Amino acid sequence: PVARGLAMAVGCASAVGMRGGAPLALAPAAVARGQLWRVVAAPLGFTSAGETLLGGLLLYSFRVFERHLGSGLFGGQVLVATALSAALQAGTAALLAPGGLAPGPYGVLYALFVPYMLDIPPVSHFKFMGLDLNDKVFTYALGLQLLLMHGRLSLLAGACGLAAGVLLRCNFL
Repeated sequence: PVARGLAMAVGCASAVGMRGGAPLALAPAAVARGQLWRVVAAPLGFTSAGETLLGGLLLYSFRVFERHLGSGLFGGQVLVATALSAALQAGTAALLAPGGLAPGPYGVLYALFVPYMLDIPPVSHFKFMGLDLNDKVFTYALGLQLLLMHGRLSLLAGACGLAAGVLLRCNFL
């Protein structure tokens, strides 16, 4: 239920973000002007249909964590990863990108890449152009495509998510 609810929240927030109006980016100047709704909307909504599709596919592939951890623990992990990555993104935006980072659940998606890489074993192996690959390469390719959607802004947002995932993995909190 948590992964489904998160996917629906991302879809709804993305639909609102794609309708136009004010951009969803979490810009420090906008928050200083009192637009606190961005604190909730920016970590949820993508700004294009392509991003929403890629993010939805990644969320679907990460639902394995909810099955392994249970809904309560997975929901807590998603909440902490979102909060931690949002704090890292706010600091990064203030230092490196005053206009704000790319909106969307980059934080939680890339935080979940850390346990995906370390805990989920590959199911099948195959050779492609002389390289030994496994089935996880497709998930990594989706993540790389999403990471490059907004150039530097999405790279910074994804890096904050990966940092949050590493901090959670190291039991830093």
